[in-house]
Amino acid sequence: MRLIGRRLHIAGSAHPHAHPALIVQAHRIVRRLVREALREGATLVVQAGPEPLAGGADLESPALVFDWTILEEARACLLDGTAEPTRLGEP
Repeated sequence: MRLIGRRLHIAGSAHPHAHPALIVQAHRIVRRLVREALREGATLVVQAGPEPLAGGADLESPALVFDWTILEEARACLLDGTAEPTRLGEP
């Protein structure tokens, strides 16, 4: 499905007490969704803010929100040529 001109807003978070392996899997799914959406021409609507972690202060814990995962994957897609920058929503 071509998504050129379509805006995609991925929102959500993991429960703070969810098993870390499930949270890591959710981040993998979000990365794949972002990559496939950008490959199909979608534009992302993203917010960025604090990144609360499942383990509190444990920096090795997965993030409870997906905002930075989305931004990291979008950057990776730009760098590897999966996606191209757009201007005002136009390809």
